Amino acid sequence: MEDLMKICTHWGAADCHRDIREFYPKEIKEGEGAPIWPVGEELKKLDEICKNCKKSIFFVKEPNCPVCDNNDVEKTGGTHDMPGLAKAHGFRCINCEAKFWIYETDLKS
Repeated sequence: MEDLMKICTHWGAADCHRDIREFYPKEIKEGEGAPIWPVGEELKKLDEICKNCKKSIFFVKEPNCPVCDNNDVEKTGGTHDMPGLAKAHGFRCINCEAKFWIYETDLKS
């Protein structure tokens, strides 16, 4: 998995790692250049920071671990319901123990 910061709801928070927070979308002021998105080794370094972050809250659509891409996951029992928007279920990866949420769109409400 790449770009873990993009699927973390903690990205950009005041206590988000400063190297990660630097890439959080922000308004570009006149005269400033557009930020260049990290690639290659730099992106791998940032993903490692996210993998080891104790405050990360990953939301994904597929039942694969966002950290190690393993599909051997178990439901933790947690469910978060946002009527008319989505329902999220808590999961834990059997392989790397990462915790994350898988969400499904609720179009019926």
